[in-house]
Amino acid sequence: MSNKKVIVFIANGSEEIEFASIVDILRRGRINVTVVGVQVGEGQPAVCGMGVSILPDVHIESETFRNTLADYDAAIVPGGVGGVDILKENAHVKHIIKSFYDAQKLVAFICAAQSSGIPAHHKITSFPIFKKELSAIYNYSDNSVVVDENVITGRGPGASSEFGLALVSYLAGKEISDELKTTFLLQ
Repeated sequence: MSNKKVIVFIANGSEEIEFASIVDILRRGRINVTVVGVQVGEGQPAVCGMGVSILPDVHIESETFRNTLADYDAAIVPGGVGGVDILKENAHVKHIIKSFYDAQKLVAFICAAQSSGIPAHHKITSFPIFKKELSAIYNYSDNSVVVDENVITGRGPGASSEFGLALVSYLAGKEISDELKTTFLLQ
């Protein structure tokens, strides 16, 4: 296991393909993942957009979790319109994203998880229906995955594996990412 630690947020309505792919690929890449529930009851699962239930490791309201934020290297926001609506409005999530970005830690967004709070000079991608809105703010790309400084963005569920591999490459190195590509029969 690497010494890298990441937060992956989850809320009711999150996109389960993106969430599960991200967490699975990061863990296969030997990265420590903490699944952080947002507006999910203590001991209760988040119910994703297609009805899959996922029990978070910790809740964002946990003082113990919030006291360990400095130990983390990245914060990752999966898509799913219902989940994104919760995540983008949550003051704790916004604070974590901004503070990680400002500290040059990795922040990553996929699909409907728009790069809120990230300065306009970044090159990003997203689910295509957000292209017009985001093109007015960012340097928008139609690529499946975009890595720009400490910001990684992905288009949607179909880009989940590529997005996860980009996260592993950034956090653990290209060699480990390439090993996973071979394991997944992607090269």
